[in-house]
Amino acid sequence: MPYGKSLRIAFVTETYPPEINGVSLSVSHFVGGLRARGHTIQLVRPRQDCDGNRAGRCAPEDVLVRGLPLPRYPGLKFGLPAQASLLELWSRQPPDLVHIVTEGPLGWSALKAAKKLKLPVTSDFRTNFHAYSRHYGVGWLRRAVLGYLRRFHNDTLVTMVPTWQQRLALANLGFESLEVVARGVASDGTKPAGTAYLVSAWDRSRGVRAGSYPLVEKMLKGRLQVRTLGQESLKDAKDVLFYFIGRQWVESLETLHFLPGAIADHLTSGGGMLSIDSGQMSAVRWLEAGATGSYGTVVEPCNIAQKFPHPAIAIAYYLQGETLIEAYWKSVQMPGQGIFIGEPLAAPFRRK
Repeated sequence: MPYGKSLRIAFVTETYPPEINGVSLSVSHFVGGLRARGHTIQLVRPRQDCDGNRAGRCAPEDVLVRGLPLPRYPGLKFGLPAQASLLELWSRQPPDLVHIVTEGPLGWSALKAAKKLKLPVTSDFRTNFHAYSRHYGVGWLRRAVLGYLRRFHNDTLVTMVPTWQQRLALANLGFESLEVVARGVASDGTKPAGTAYLVSAWDRSRGVRAGSYPLVEKMLKGRLQVRTLGQESLKDAKDVLFYFIGRQWVESLETLHFLPGAIADHLTSGGGMLSIDSGQMSAVRWLEAGATGSYGTVVEPCNIAQKFPHPAIAIAYYLQGETLIEAYWKSVQMPGQGIFIGEPLAAPFRRK
């Protein structure tokens, strides 16, 4: 395709605003950016309950299909297969490219329709469903889920991933044609007016940083809104710039809106194990939810606070205009057992 050509792209996703989760919000930004550059986007997604009340919100090219509520997440829907409808639609007016964001029934049927019509197909890999199968009570399906995801993405021309760490992890699992599409550049110099959430959960062995929370509030008074919460996890916050917690697994991430440049991590032993199912939440989950950077240890750190980011130091350096990796690295006194992931050069508070 000639450089600079305006393309007609069919963008297939099973989640989109007003649903709030990391995938829907990043997809919305992606679609908006492509449309702003003159590309025609045919958004294919499930019809949402509120669509009948959103006059003018859907573009003329949008295609709404049937969907069903997602188990355990009644506010979200997954799209039902629509291969016949997409075959008819794309036969009449074929897109230049079909890009599939999610691997559910709708995504699967879009892939089959595109392949049958010999249309070029690309995909996103955004969620490690195989790694989280045990958390959702279906650990016995892990191998089958991984096999399905690998076949799905290897049947596309290119699979886009958010980080080099994830690219390496997936390559080791047999995924092919992986390309990194870095996030975080949209945050540079924007000075987002977000909130730092410091959550002290019931897990005291992983809550060793909670003692530093009063210092964070004192240091940042008048510079940044800080909320210290004593609860299991954060839920329904729409202005997350920092989120620090000590938990083996962090719930309700799909209800949060992370601002561009957001930093988030959970103090636990195996958060940095990106390609191995440690039985604990991987730091990659933060990036999937919409955060720009995270941190996790790769060997047992014995809950020594110095082996994890110090919230006050990370936030202070970040607000001074340093990059994510500079601020984050300086906040870990003993970084040898951990790994930093995400977009290292994001600098939301850098002066333009």
